[in-house]
Amino acid sequence: MPLRAVDTGVSGVTISSFRTNYTPTTKSTTYIQPPNSQASRIMESIQEPVESNRIPLANEPSGVYSITMTDSDMALTKRKFIKVSSVGEVEVCPDRVEFCVKIVCTKQDIAAARESVRKRDDFLMLALKKVGVPQNGISSTSLVKRFKVSDEAEDNDDILERKLLRDIEKQMNAKNNNKGEKDPVLDEEKIKVIKELYVICNSLNQYMELFSIVNEKLDRQVIVSPPVIRVSPEYLQCQTQEAAKLAMNNAIQKANQVLQSQKVLKATVGKLFYSVEDSLTITDISEYQNINTTTSFESLKWKRHNKLIVCKLTSLFEVNTVKGYRKFM
Repeated sequence: MPLRAVDTGVSGVTISSFRTNYTPTTKSTTYIQPPNSQASRIMESIQEPVESNRIPLANEPSGVYSITMTDSDMALTKRKFIKVSSVGEVEVCPDRVEFCVKIVCTKQDIAAARESVRKRDDFLMLALKKVGVPQNGISSTSLVKRFKVSDEAEDNDDILERKLLRDIEKQMNAKNNNKGEKDPVLDEEKIKVIKELYVICNSLNQYMELFSIVNEKLDRQVIVSPPVIRVSPEYLQCQTQEAAKLAMNNAIQKANQVLQSQKVLKATVGKLFYSVEDSLTITDISEYQNINTTTSFESLKWKRHNKLIVCKLTSLFEVNTVKGYRKFM
């Protein structure tokens, strides 16, 4: 049955009504994801096995069920099942970081301006390779602009201030012979060469390392833009599957703990009979709990882009009972 989206009225995406049925001959599934202690530390209070003549549904209480079934030889046999609910949580960090690096050089000679940009560009390419950005994650564009200084006076605070001071000086000295002369500095023609690198990487650490290198080694002619951070759909789907695996692993652990707590019933968890995905919720991180010793001040402020995936399962397992024996003298 395909996944069906349900509007719950809260933030995040909830996916519900997902069931996988298994026949008794289905092999059990093994998961390598370690159990989540937060999801499996709460144990249910289960008494004696519930007698029933049918398989319990997903909305029935959790517990151990003793069910009378008909086997392949049409004989009635008693089989035991254990039904548990479990939760798997995965915190997802952004895997796609996009930013631009802008190189600007202004000179009177276009060849000198191009050479200055080329040197900085070569240094940036080496720095990007050092931090681990692949070559296919870098694209570039170039622009050459010829202008007069006076054309950009309104956009440049230093030039605008110089122009205002020049006008004030002329007004104060009305008898100056150079009153009507133009400012040679403002009429100077220059060449501006601009090159932009568009970079895509998969880690905020790569961005911060490059930002540090640019600010330490290069001048103000090289500018690194703020990053655009997001989680790609492919990575989100992969982490969603990890949350489901973690929830199943917690279900197996929880079922084992329940069976071990039963002193009368000596049994182990067997094959998975069915598993129902009660909900799958993807929300933004509101509180930071997974802070470790490698978390820095700079990386902490980007944690607001993390996602929290919560998968809730209801699972029914067969119970492998251990038959007792007598020791004869």
